[in-house]
Amino acid sequence: MTTGQLIRGRMVWGAAALGVYGIWVAVARLPDGESLGLRLGSSAWAVVLFASVGATIAALTVLLALLASRPLPPRYRFSIAPAIETAVLVPLFGWLVLNEFVYATTSEVLGIDAISLAWYNTRAVFENAWAMGARYLLATAVLTLTAVAVVYALSFRSFRRFAVPTPAPSCTRLLRRSGPIAGSLVAVAAVLGWHYPGASSEALTAVFRSAPPLRVFNLARMWVGDELAAPPPAHFGEPIVSDAEYQARMGSPRRPAPNVVLIVLESVSAKSLHCYGYPRADLSPHIDALAADGTLFEHCLAAASFSSYGLVSLQTSLHMLRGEHYDHFADRSFPYMSLPKALKLAGYELAVFSSGNESWDSLDQFCPPQEYDTYFTHDTTPQIPKSDCMRMDDHYAVEAFETWIAARTDRRPFYCRFYLQSPHFNYEVPEPWASYYKPVPPLYSNGDGIIHIPPDILPLLRNRYDNALRYGDYWVGRIRAALERAGVFDSTVIVILADHGEAFMEHGLARHGVHVWEEMIHIPLIFHVGRAVRAALPHPLLSRVPDTVSGIDVAPTVAGLVGIRPHPSWQGLDVLAPGYTSRDRPVFSLLQLTRWQEAVCLNGLKYIYDLTEAQSHLYDLRADPGERIDLARRQPRLAAALRAILAGWSAHQLHYYAPANRPFTHYVGRYEPDPALLEQVHQAAGPVVASPRRR
Repeated sequence: MTTGQLIRGRMVWGAAALGVYGIWVAVARLPDGESLGLRLGSSAWAVVLFASVGATIAALTVLLALLASRPLPPRYRFSIAPAIETAVLVPLFGWLVLNEFVYATTSEVLGIDAISLAWYNTRAVFENAWAMGARYLLATAVLTLTAVAVVYALSFRSFRRFAVPTPAPSCTRLLRRSGPIAGSLVAVAAVLGWHYPGASSEALTAVFRSAPPLRVFNLARMWVGDELAAPPPAHFGEPIVSDAEYQARMGSPRRPAPNVVLIVLESVSAKSLHCYGYPRADLSPHIDALAADGTLFEHCLAAASFSSYGLVSLQTSLHMLRGEHYDHFADRSFPYMSLPKALKLAGYELAVFSSGNESWDSLDQFCPPQEYDTYFTHDTTPQIPKSDCMRMDDHYAVEAFETWIAARTDRRPFYCRFYLQSPHFNYEVPEPWASYYKPVPPLYSNGDGIIHIPPDILPLLRNRYDNALRYGDYWVGRIRAALERAGVFDSTVIVILADHGEAFMEHGLARHGVHVWEEMIHIPLIFHVGRAVRAALPHPLLSRVPDTVSGIDVAPTVAGLVGIRPHPSWQGLDVLAPGYTSRDRPVFSLLQLTRWQEAVCLNGLKYIYDLTEAQSHLYDLRADPGERIDLARRQPRLAAALRAILAGWSAHQLHYYAPANRPFTHYVGRYEPDPALLEQVHQAAGPVVASPRRR
């Protein structure tokens, strides 16, 4: 066998192997609902692309093996060459298979963002991956080991035949026809693209969006272009001030200064609570009671659909879009002021009682532990038994708070934050709460999926979640009772919200951090202002606020209740101030984990742009709160107008945090859309529905 025959043979086998995978993509991965022409075009592209890639990889690999082994003695050459070829091909095969497993169970892929997540949080990622997907990891390992044996054996046999001159192999006819076969596939794709005008680009884009290996490289966005590209803003926010300067101008808290208790619930969408309409009346009685006597915000959007961004945005009143990839806060050199630090400058005692791992993604560095007077968290209490490396039972945190507040003698007002983990997957809580709603499935039983839950498992898993949420509500009641026993309930502002929502297959996905659907970003927001604090306010408070607000509004709203000026770095608004309205105010949310999505909600309209898939979605939440009717193609002018507003915000964020804008001299500032863009939205949408009357 000659060198040319060896390379051509490898190319045929490579093209055949990945060509078969291309057929799999065409059959199993392309989205449903496409026209016949588009589907045929996409299928042809899938086969051609993967066959071409397979032939190229095979040729380059055998060339590498030949060149690397050439200096070796003949008796070693034809053992080392197959080893080199196996060392290249098997990891590629394992990566391909693992991507298929991951995509089938999570709708995500193992790209640079997933690798970055694992790199920065290795223990947590692998602990959860093993708990939830052990069978997939074991199956991948078995397939990979089998592939090592098979590939090496075939490669060794082939190189042995190459070592001894022999007549051309019997597949000569196939080799001669390989060129025409590939050419025919290209011709089929080209004809289909020509026959359906405009469909060739759309067909290829569909392949880039659907094939897991191609999604890794964000080829859809590269192919379509950056539709959120916009010029840099003319200006940013106010000049940066020192802590001392802000303290001098912040003013003094009201007298008496109210205490602030911030209760953050993990993974709770607004519609999961009875006070937001969930039918189980006994699910959240303690939260419902605080809402009934406080202010309930009907439509609050989390700043992101995953914890890291959501929590930091909540504390800093800043959107966390700072680059094209999430750096897990490796760079924290940008200017910010956290809510607890602002309150400390105002004379407050600071305390944290968190069931979560505050060191995850360096979250604890935005207000370091040494800034607090009391710091009780998952990661600082090694003596407490824990179910995993991310959370512990909420009773440890709340009981520590009960002990603290009962013994407290400090005369300063206090700020106290809770991060309750009960509703976090896997929804593991003790009896009698664990089986209050029945039946429930075993732990970690998602059927055959992690993010995809089978219909027969879904109601059982929902029962388990509701039991966990009911357990979390119990601890909210214990927090209130402790405040009452200490005699400070009437002088305390209690804020209840979630870091993000939790999905249960409303759009074919579960959990959070995989999309920006309403179930993942529409969170509860409740302000309960004690009677003594209400009496000191210059204006009455509303019982319900139907306007759209954001998680970044919590810090300036708390500052308004305390009586101090908001920090000039904050992008949020005081949404309890008289006259607040969300009319013509765009509210933004973000996902930048293993998928990049940005969303804007304006006047009841919600526009989502998926940068990973280069795809738009548009919904009228006033008529379609469940986001069932995508209007992006039906109303292109409206989609374009909202996309321009989203692009302006995105450019404002990215240009501010870009290296060219450093060192920072100003704060990022609040993005205000051009009035002309708002007018375009008004014209495209028709008359804007007025905000409902506040109550």
